[in-house]
Formats: sequence, C-alpha cells, structure tokens
Amino acid sequence: MSDPYRSSGGDPCPRCRSPLARETDDWLVCGEGCGTWLGNGLVKTLLDPATLVKSKGNPFRATPLPPTKCVVCKQLMNDLYKGAIDVLTLGQCLEHGVWLETADREIFEAMYADEIRAHRGTTQEYVAKLATLAALDPDVAKLTLRVDALEKLVRDLQYQINDLRSRS
Repeated sequence: MSDPYRSSGGDPCPRCRSPLARETDDWLVCGEGCGTWLGNGLVKTLLDPATLVKSKGNPFRATPLPPTKCVVCKQLMNDLYKGAIDVLTLGQCLEHGVWLETADREIFEAMYADEIRAHRGTTQEYVAKLATLAALDPDVAKLTLRVDALEKLVRDLQYQINDLRSRS
C-alpha cells in the first residue's frame, strides 16, 4: 500500500527521474532502487563532511559513476570512492548532500564507522562543554556557539573554494 504522505512530490531521482520517497527531510530514497540521497543536515549528524572530501579520487578499480546532479541545485556532483574490497561510490555536493548508489546507506555507515564514532564522541564532548559554560555564564556559552558557527562557515567556504579550484 503506498503512502502519499511519504512521497516528496518534487525531487526526481538523479538516475531514473522517478519521484524520490521522503524518509525524513534529509533522507530521500529512489523507489526504483537507484540510490539514496542524504542531505547535509543528516550527513553532519553522522560525520564531518570534510571526511568525505578527503576520500576524493578513485584509487580503486571502481566503475566511475555516470554524471550525477545534485537533487537540490542540479549541479554536477563530485564522485567519491571508499573501500578496498567493496567499493562504495557516492556523489557529493558540498552545499547540499551526498547521493549513495543502490541505496547503500548501511555500507556508507559501516565504511565510515570509525569517523562516525569519533564525530559522535566529539559532539558529546562539545555538548558537555557548552553545558558547563552555560552554568558558569550563559553569555559566554552563547558567544562560544556564535564563534563556532562562524568557524564552521569559514571551513565550509574553504571546502567550496577547494572544490571549485579542483574543477578548473
């Protein structure tokens, strides 16, 4: 039985153009089995997107992806490869998210398990640090959040600059 409320209605699969089913706001799945879209909001809860940028290139014997366009901005994505035996191929749009071929989210999370665990540990430490700061001085905690957000923005812009340079 189909669920009309899960259909995204506006986002076509970058492979077959059929509608993507919306699991969450940042998780879309092709009903034809072509792949899965993970938005940056979801990716950032799992790991630092810079980890994906570092995997750029194809050192393995993987079949290059057909050109994949971002589900959001429709620009060509970077092909990324990870794995020595089971090669996970994905396309990355630095601004919006990643496309995983053939719905390989489980493989994605398994291959990046160390990075995901490290990111979650860092996130938990950060939340504890903010709670301590907020108990001492709420204004310092707010300022820390603002500074961290600006640092993140600068890092994201640097990734975009590096991506543009690599394309030219």
